[in-house]
Amino acid sequence: MLSIIIPVYNEESSIVNVVKSVLSLDIEKEVIVIDDGSTDSTLALLNYEFGSDITLIRNRKNRGKGYCLKLGIKESKGDFIAFQDADFEYPPENLYKLYESAKKGNYDSVIGIRNISWRDISRMSLGSILANRFISKITGEPDVFSGQRVIKKEVLNNLSLDSNGFDIETEITLKLINMGYNIKWEDIRYIPRTRSEGKKIGVIDFFVILYRYIKVNKAAKVMKRKKISPVYSINK
Repeated sequence: MLSIIIPVYNEESSIVNVVKSVLSLDIEKEVIVIDDGSTDSTLALLNYEFGSDITLIRNRKNRGKGYCLKLGIKESKGDFIAFQDADFEYPPENLYKLYESAKKGNYDSVIGIRNISWRDISRMSLGSILANRFISKITGEPDVFSGQRVIKKEVLNNLSLDSNGFDIETEITLKLINMGYNIKWEDIRYIPRTRSEGKKIGVIDFFVILYRYIKVNKAAKVMKRKKISPVYSINK
């Protein structure tokens, strides 16, 4: 079974359609939505529209994307876990491809590489484009930022996750690589949205991600030198 985790904060214009799209996927699944202290009508819409069709968790105050994903991981019951954003930047249909690849190839994780059309790339800020290219260059990997991926639950249970913000995907990717897990990269459709349309990640988050990159790699070198095996822990 696939556990699909959807963190959401103030996405009243898109959350209902996103969850409906996820529920319509012809996959054995559970859908876990974590409302991160929304101040608009997001929570009311979720309660009204879906009831017991989803598992709904609410944070009383905004705690960050990483915090929400860790709550969802703890709640999940599937053999595989998928991350899905609460807008349509990452179309939910991509999950078919990622999940099938993970199962058929017995991969520990399948991570989406954002395939952006020339028409849509103009919607991305120059800062976002440069940040993606810079991180890809220093890591040697195509898309460590990617917000849509499928990972084995047992693998996530072997990662010690510290991130509470947008750096969570970067932390997971780097730890998967450093610990030698079997990763596959798959092209997926991506439709970037602008700040005016509700995009929340910004310049400060890039520096947080860069800090996370430095910290994870430094810890990996220490563990390798001391021959320490990773211990199960998903920190809140």
